[in-house]
Amino acid sequence: MIKRRTKPHFKQAFIAILVIATLQGKGENESSTTELRLTLEEATNIALEKNYENLISEAEFKSAQSDYRQTHALFLPGIELSHSAVETNDPLAVFGYKIQQQNVTAVDFNPALINNPGDIENYNTQILIQQPLINVNGWYGRSAAKSKMDAMRLKSERTKDFLKFSIKQAYFSLQLAQEKLSVLVKVHEATKANYKLTEDNLKQGFVKEADLLAMKIRLLESENQIKDAEDEIIRANEGLSYLLGLQDNIHIIPKDNLSFYNNNDAFETASFVENRSDIEAMVLACDARKKMVQSNKAKLIPNLNAFGAYNLNDDVPFGSNADSWLVGAKLSWKVFNGNKNLASIKKANSELKIAQNEYHKYVSQQKREFKQAKRNVHLTASKLKATKLAMESAEESFRIRQNRFSEGLEKTSDVITAEAIKSSKQLEYLYMQYQYSIAIFYLEFLLEK
Repeated sequence: MIKRRTKPHFKQAFIAILVIATLQGKGENESSTTELRLTLEEATNIALEKNYENLISEAEFKSAQSDYRQTHALFLPGIELSHSAVETNDPLAVFGYKIQQQNVTAVDFNPALINNPGDIENYNTQILIQQPLINVNGWYGRSAAKSKMDAMRLKSERTKDFLKFSIKQAYFSLQLAQEKLSVLVKVHEATKANYKLTEDNLKQGFVKEADLLAMKIRLLESENQIKDAEDEIIRANEGLSYLLGLQDNIHIIPKDNLSFYNNNDAFETASFVENRSDIEAMVLACDARKKMVQSNKAKLIPNLNAFGAYNLNDDVPFGSNADSWLVGAKLSWKVFNGNKNLASIKKANSELKIAQNEYHKYVSQQKREFKQAKRNVHLTASKLKATKLAMESAEESFRIRQNRFSEGLEKTSDVITAEAIKSSKQLEYLYMQYQYSIAIFYLEFLLEK
């Protein structure tokens, strides 16, 4: 009996391999992350290029700039080139087109031919020029557009300043989270060593089972703190990535060492900056509203425009058999347009009052915020000193108890408590250093330094 060799199902095998490879590649793409090492300066430069708020602010300024450039039409001529084709048998139009084509003869004055001329084709090429001369309404509107453009430029600059502050805060937050993890890892290693020492002491009968259980609980607490710190690093990384306009799978590693401010003497005599860019932007916004009031009032003043036209007429497309020109000027004055002008003046006045009140409100808020920021610098500086003393005291207390515990002269619970207090004070001091630096950064932002 001859056995038949089974043919391999190459198609099914290929599909299976492709599916497995696709699933593996998908899993790798979902879990893989790209490390990006950045200094604070590099992170700031990336944010200025990719941050969404900054891009929106720049686009708003360019939009205002375009609105202002449109007002150049108040001084520059408008030129229009057109070509039209007409066919008609209207007696009046036929006679007029013959005149424009300079084709009128004595025969054309025959009444019968005038009443029934037949059809005619006329092709007209025209260059029309319009030149504004006096437009007071437009002049004020142009001035308002200029103030708005300058305000948006200052607003864009202030957005960049706030972005730089936000990058500093996010960058320091990531550094803080990493430093916090480093401290907790050291604490965890020390706790593991104490747990091993407690196990040895239990075997020798120096401690009780409850002491080992208490040390184990402290070890588990330490592990949970490390997990929380790792999650804090992820959240800080995501926050910084968002500000930089980067993808979610980017893992940022700060290249700069963690450094904090330790002196606030430079801000002792600092005072509120009245000509800050954001405040100047609101001043310009008020100025723009004021000029819009004047612009609406100027609608009651007549406008004067000059115009000119050059025409080519022929019975063939784009022909130039006959030419003619026309120049003139037009004085227009809307004496009454259904009370629309008066209503627009009242609306512009109301918008001016809104802008002025918003300005005063904003300045008042910023002055109060500046005072609070100065107090916050002094407060965090005072807390930083106290926290440092508390940390040093806790570290010394733990060192003494740890030495006594190694010699069997200290309770396990006391060592656990001393170690917990020491790690807590270390983290508190680290956090207060961060808080103090951010307080300084924010005060610099308010002072526009």
